[in-house]
Amino acid sequence: MAMRSPGPEAPRRPLSRLLVKTTLTVAWSVGLFISLLQIMYDLQQVRRLPDTQLATVRGMTKEPLDAIVYGLDRNRASDLLSGLLTLPYIRAAKVTLDDGTVLAEASRPPQDSTPPWLNELLFGPSRQFSWSIHAPQGRPQQWLGEMQLSHDTHAEAAAFLSRASAILAGTMLYAFALAALLLVAYDQLLRRPLTNIIQSIWQADTERPESARLAIPSGHEGSEIGQLATITNLHLASIERLLAQLREAEQRLNQHSDQLEVTVAERTRELTRSLAQLQTARDQLISSEKMASLGALVAGVAHEVNTPLGIAVTAASVVSEALDAIAIEFARGGMTPEHFNTWMRNARDGQHILVSNLSRAARLVKDFKQTAANQVDESLCSYDLAQTIDTLIASLRPETKKIPVVPQYLGPKALPAMGYPGVLMQVLTNLIINSVRHAFEGVEHPRIQIQVSERAGQVELVYRDNGVGVPAALHARIFEPLFTTRRGHGGTGLGLNIVYNLVTQKLGGSLQFHSSPRGGVSFQIRFALKQRLDMATGPATLA
Repeated sequence: MAMRSPGPEAPRRPLSRLLVKTTLTVAWSVGLFISLLQIMYDLQQVRRLPDTQLATVRGMTKEPLDAIVYGLDRNRASDLLSGLLTLPYIRAAKVTLDDGTVLAEASRPPQDSTPPWLNELLFGPSRQFSWSIHAPQGRPQQWLGEMQLSHDTHAEAAAFLSRASAILAGTMLYAFALAALLLVAYDQLLRRPLTNIIQSIWQADTERPESARLAIPSGHEGSEIGQLATITNLHLASIERLLAQLREAEQRLNQHSDQLEVTVAERTRELTRSLAQLQTARDQLISSEKMASLGALVAGVAHEVNTPLGIAVTAASVVSEALDAIAIEFARGGMTPEHFNTWMRNARDGQHILVSNLSRAARLVKDFKQTAANQVDESLCSYDLAQTIDTLIASLRPETKKIPVVPQYLGPKALPAMGYPGVLMQVLTNLIINSVRHAFEGVEHPRIQIQVSERAGQVELVYRDNGVGVPAALHARIFEPLFTTRRGHGGTGLGLNIVYNLVTQKLGGSLQFHSSPRGGVSFQIRFALKQRLDMATGPATLA
């Protein structure tokens, strides 16, 4: 059994602390809310007191005051007002006669039991009350004057604040008492049983923890804690059975794994051999496609060269006949200047035709040799991209004149580059031959354009024709190897696949294809103007 510490670490956020905080918060919040309701109710009652108190004072003093004022008795009036000032809520009193004369007046300084601003906040400013004084009953009705009182709320405010403080203090004590009681109950009913369960888990065998069983705390056999321990024990038993089954399955799996490794090794060797055979077959197909393309060029160039060579043979015959005629006439001695000039003119014309056609044949052979050499040679070198394309167009004339269509180069007259001219010529050859063989059936004015531009060290070559196009359903398969719609009519399905592989692998570039029915095709090729040879991955752009 692995070594472990004597017991589990104390929890960083014990439930007791959370319970106390939660209980205090809830108790204080609820108590404070209830206390505020009580205080607000008490405040409303206290604010109604002035009206009740002054109504009582008026009821008590109305008849005596009417008699005193009727008799104009100043002493009794002063005694009555002094008696009113003994009430805590009366701060000043004054009796005014109907002519404005003050019969009696009394006042006392305001109490300072509460700050004035708090008193005004709770009850507002001091209120003034007054009522009319009339003649006593049994006498003719007559208005005699007015009684004026100034109400003082300091006493009520002090009593109100005292009651509010008592309510809030009671709430705090209630919260503390409730939290203490709940904490004791929690400790007995929850914390200690959970601690016992944790301790039993801690003491389990670390090598086989699934064999551990939790002890049900005493007195909790029917509680949620006992239920938790029972369900946990059931799960542990189930886990123990599953782990035993897994260990047995692991042993069987190891045996099968050993056997599978042997089988995989055998199959891997077979797949490696099959892959090598497929790669060899693919290379042979690509080589055959290249040779077929060059064979078509050879046949076309042979036919093209045959015409100027035939004319040259005819011209050589004319020159030979002219020279023979001159020799015969010269031997007879009957040559005239007119005959000599005629024969010499015929000889010069024949010579001119002979030289012109032999030069034409030489150019055709030179362009073909350059094209064939470049397509076979895939080495990195410096070349002029515009000149390479012009040479390719000239060498493919025997094929393009069958339509007839003349590929049009649109771009700079000179564009020095570092890369793989043979690869580029093979790409364009496949595209042009593909258009010539499959694109222009039923097209009245065939057109092929090769547009070249350079920006930020990148070449963008756009190849377009105005042929019959490719249906949208076939766009996703256009670059698949051995996919063709012209099988049995000269199509092998390798031409565009070779183009795609050469552009993306040899040139390290990208290739995009666009087409619509009767709208021709467009191939957008991008690659670096200056390339380098990476021995690991093939061509890549210069940094």
